[in-house]
Amino acid sequence: GGRTVLFVSHNMTALTALCKRAIWLDTGRVREDAAADNVVRDYAREEPAGAAVRDWDEATAPGGDGVSLRHFSASPADEAAQNPLTLDDPVAVRAVVRVKTGEPLLNLSLHFRTADGTSAFITNTPAVVCRPGVVTATLTIPGGLLNAGVYRLTLSVVRDECYPLITVMNAIEFAVTELDRDSAWYGRWQGAVRPKLPWRVEQHPLPLLDHP
Repeated sequence: GGRTVLFVSHNMTALTALCKRAIWLDTGRVREDAAADNVVRDYAREEPAGAAVRDWDEATAPGGDGVSLRHFSASPADEAAQNPLTLDDPVAVRAVVRVKTGEPLLNLSLHFRTADGTSAFITNTPAVVCRPGVVTATLTIPGGLLNAGVYRLTLSVVRDECYPLITVMNAIEFAVTELDRDSAWYGRWQGAVRPKLPWRVEQHPLPLLDHP
């Protein structure tokens, strides 16, 4: 007498760790019935979070004082990488600003928030005197920093390091997926970020006791 356990969950980590076979149900119908790893990966590929690329033309671009935002995106830094974006994948963030007149001192400020609005971190570019033309700013977020879940990015273009010319709240968003875990615990990992830090663990023998 063997037993069959039916495990129903949206926890991808637990599914791949506990189950060899998975069934993906979509509005009451079977979408896929296969090995758990394959089903989880296919499910994650079809569940992208929002728009990870925004482009604006001349008429719709947010801007002010001769400066306009033309492009903002987040994508896997490795061009060969495929969806889903995982914990170990570096993320490339790119913004394109157009300067029409003057030589303003500009910097970009990027605010990462989780899906529930929790502030994860803020990062700024150095302030640069920008001549008329196109200014491109790129950032690579290393793998092993972000947590699993959805991140929403707010971008500001700041003049003279204190005056926001442009702010686009929640301009883009993307999801980070955890497909496997080297651990016996499968619960939600708390925190807005999940950095892999270089811990050093050592063992030392107990000192021998002196006996009379």
